[in-house]
Amino acid sequence: MVIEIVPPEKYAKYVANITIVNALALLAGPIVGGAIAAQISWRWIFIINVPIAMPAFLIAFLAIPRDFPYQGQPNRQPKSVKEALSKSTLNRVDIPGTILILFATLALTAAFEEADEKFPWKSAYVITLLIASGFFWIALILWERYVTLSDKAREPILPWTFFSNRQMLGILLNFAFLGGPTIISMFLIPQRFQLIYNTSSLNAGVYLIPFTITIPLGTIFASIIAGKLKVPPVYIILAGSCLQIVGFALLSTLPSTLDIPPRIYGYEIITGWGCGMNFSLLFVMIPFVNEKQYHAVGMGAGAQFRMIGSTMILAIATSVFNGYARSHLQAITGSSDTNALSQLNLLHPDVQEQVRYALSEAYNRQNLVLCASAAMQIPASLLMWKKKQVVI
Repeated sequence: MVIEIVPPEKYAKYVANITIVNALALLAGPIVGGAIAAQISWRWIFIINVPIAMPAFLIAFLAIPRDFPYQGQPNRQPKSVKEALSKSTLNRVDIPGTILILFATLALTAAFEEADEKFPWKSAYVITLLIASGFFWIALILWERYVTLSDKAREPILPWTFFSNRQMLGILLNFAFLGGPTIISMFLIPQRFQLIYNTSSLNAGVYLIPFTITIPLGTIFASIIAGKLKVPPVYIILAGSCLQIVGFALLSTLPSTLDIPPRIYGYEIITGWGCGMNFSLLFVMIPFVNEKQYHAVGMGAGAQFRMIGSTMILAIATSVFNGYARSHLQAITGSSDTNALSQLNLLHPDVQEQVRYALSEAYNRQNLVLCASAAMQIPASLLMWKKKQVVI
């Protein structure tokens, strides 16, 4: 909504302001979630979202102008419900594109979620879903190309210009490769504290703070130097990618000890700062590399690619973890079932120690996967390179 409220030269400033609210959420979320899981039940984490969302909905309802986003434009009036549901309006909706992207995403997500968990990678289930996803993605691209170039009435959900525009393609690929480091780390780091360092879920949320708090701080920092100092965002994004590479590489070198190494907090800060620098600027750059009619759909596409990328990278990281952990668990406990790790404390103390050493190395290998994902952001960022760089 920021792009509809303020002029382009103020995007960076307002993104930084909004990030302060995001910082509070990232700071409190893991701690509150850990406390709920430890004291009540993890199911309450979903239930509590309902009363939390109600005040936010009320504030949005009261604060957003009735004629948004046409406020201040007397000649543009908001449509009535009848007009919004009219045939002419519905004809502008890209229903075929919506169905294709839904099936393409669901098939891809289901394949990567189940691969190496319930079904092996070479199983008919996984292969069929991957082939189906590929078919839907190809059909989606061809359809969106037709809609963008031929159908002037329908508004494409994923415009062909996103693929023919080198800068926008680089942004979408960046979102895909950023999703893994940003989202997966919020699961891997607390898991490491709980399984290896034997902390409670509440304390695991507290120990995640160096990562979660530096993401919005990195966002604010990047927004300020891009907006105030007019540093081209592509330079900052490349720097953020390098910080992620360094951070995850360092996390992969953590010693296989049962005591919490203090250096882990510094490594969290490096990775969080790098993720935050890139997260905000990728969104801010979308209006500067696309026509106005594609601004909103570009924002949605960025969020979509971020989630798709995180799903794929999570599956790869999980496969790497299971491949190492299962063989070592089989040798230590006689069972390769990683789902039994939730009952680790029931094992003999000596066996627990051996298992935790093996898991520590498995987590280090997962961090190498995230390091590779961060490294892939560099060639994606170079696609955004121009002779005359975009300046916010």
